[in-house]
Amino acid sequence: MAHKMESLPVTNSIGIRARIGICTFLLGAALLLIAGTSNDSFASHRLESAAAKPAASDSARRLDTTVCMPRPVFLMHGLQGNSKVNNQIAAWIRSAYGSKTIQMQILEDTMSVISLNQQVERVAKYIRSTVAEDLDSFSSGYDLVCHSQGGLLCRAVIEYMDDHKVHTFISLAGPQMGLYGEAVENRITSTLGNDGLGFLLKFSFWNMVYSPMMQAGLSVANMWHDPTRSDTHEKDNQFLPKYNGLTADFTGNQKRKSNFLRLAKAVFLVGDFGSASLDGPSTMGPWQTGVFGFYKKGSSTEIIPMEQTKEYMEDTFGLQTLKEAGRLILKTPPGVTHAAWVHDYNTVRLHVLPYLGDCSDFPTSSPRGRYATSSMAPSTTSETTTEAVSTMTTSETMTTTMTATRSGTTTTMTTAMTTTMTTTTTTTQAEWLCWFSWMWGQFCWYS
Repeated sequence: MAHKMESLPVTNSIGIRARIGICTFLLGAALLLIAGTSNDSFASHRLESAAAKPAASDSARRLDTTVCMPRPVFLMHGLQGNSKVNNQIAAWIRSAYGSKTIQMQILEDTMSVISLNQQVERVAKYIRSTVAEDLDSFSSGYDLVCHSQGGLLCRAVIEYMDDHKVHTFISLAGPQMGLYGEAVENRITSTLGNDGLGFLLKFSFWNMVYSPMMQAGLSVANMWHDPTRSDTHEKDNQFLPKYNGLTADFTGNQKRKSNFLRLAKAVFLVGDFGSASLDGPSTMGPWQTGVFGFYKKGSSTEIIPMEQTKEYMEDTFGLQTLKEAGRLILKTPPGVTHAAWVHDYNTVRLHVLPYLGDCSDFPTSSPRGRYATSSMAPSTTSETTTEAVSTMTTSETMTTTMTATRSGTTTTMTTAMTTTMTTTTTTTQAEWLCWFSWMWGQFCWYS
């Protein structure tokens, strides 16, 4: 009996330690499981929830600037617009990446109707002046996000500037091949005033649109592209043929093409409206012009894709070269209206933000200091850091993968038609706590 009485405390002690060990082990495992999934769930919710709206302090997708310094982003408005039109999209870009945004306060409202050749010079001067005031912020270049008429204007600015440092250019419903059609004409003339050049164009559109006076004075005349008068268009339009590489100026064409090909990435976006001529309630038609589709030469009804245009087949300003290098992206999400590109959060979230925040190098430059490798393969633009990253796959022909570290978490962001974000965690304080709990459980069990 004495022996049994003496062994009882030992047995109870072992049982108590066993129970403590088991409970602590289970607690540690549960905490570890939570820590391993919470970051991924949070990121997906912030990015994918249709109802989510970014607050000014939202940093769920911001990059750690000690690893990747996002390039500043210039934003340009469209016809009869102003810098305030881009308030929302600029805020969403800042929220997503912490990028510096510059809403170009130039050529606003009625000044946006002057000839595009004049506008190109003024925008180029504006960009140069802005960069010169803060060389450090722009040392790695900058991105351009331009809407509507601004999308065509910015593409011309890129070709015009021998000294541009544009890394990523995004055109949002920009009339890259010009405008045409009765519906377009009606929309244009309805917005013109009853005095000056607007009055003349309004009441004699077809006769006046290619006249030297209109071409030198109005942007809408510069954007007009009549497929039934192709020879007249190439000869008398003072803007589109020049920036589409269709003039007899061989030296100028080659210079502009070379400037365009310095882009690391060119993204052209427009809503797909099927057989409709306009991209919603706007003056842009055909909507295919946003991705370099247009009416076939001599036809006012048959539309051909970019690949069948003279500009692409003869590579007049670099479209074919850029596509073959994997740096040209064309997207036509169904039903995205003209204004949605700058005012609708889900449109921007799904189709614009994935192409920004890209830390890859320019195609002809050596890797920038903080990156282990950088490649620009024909079908893939990739960026790899010294941190371990998760693997992602996509059926996209063009995929851009960008990695950066934020708060101990390595984040991989892949650009696709729908934005996807996954995370693989490094050792954080929460995980150290979980591992400690687990080890304490082991100690209690075996001690």
